[in-house]
Amino acid sequence: MKKLLCYLLCLLLTACATAPQKAPLSGEVQLQGMFSLVTPQAHESGHFSWQEDPSQQFNLELYGPLGLGATRLVKQNDAVTLETAQGKTYTAGSPEQLLQNVLGWSMPVEGMTYWLLGVPVPHQPFTAQYQGSEIVVLNQAGWVIHYTWSKTSIYPQRILMQRTNVRLLVVVSH
Repeated sequence: MKKLLCYLLCLLLTACATAPQKAPLSGEVQLQGMFSLVTPQAHESGHFSWQEDPSQQFNLELYGPLGLGATRLVKQNDAVTLETAQGKTYTAGSPEQLLQNVLGWSMPVEGMTYWLLGVPVPHQPFTAQYQGSEIVVLNQAGWVIHYTWSKTSIYPQRILMQRTNVRLLVVVSH
């Protein structure tokens, strides 16, 4: 009986450690929705459009109410470019650093595609809490990500990303 209990306990612990994950799509990712970013320096909100291809080249557009004030962040090869609503263009090697330098705030852009799909960034340590096969809380790269899943989509519907003094809420509409 003790052996059976030990075996079941080991099985449960192993199952918890390797809970299934939804895999990212192998093709192009296209998502749209709304965001709200709160930092000690700023409170920004608006809409976003995200496109990323399998080679991890991406195009992120952030725009305010009624489409005003569009900011575009593009990664092609090893360069990241930021185009502001005022028509200025900035370039850097890291999207996070570029946003911080130009706008005064940053988002976890490099991990964003995975996190928006509800999975951890591959090859980076993480801890997670699951409800069935879906992650409801993910801790990775200094961020705590809370998910609310839609019953009609393979993507999480609401993603709340938090880090010291930074709160980013993303609501995916498509």
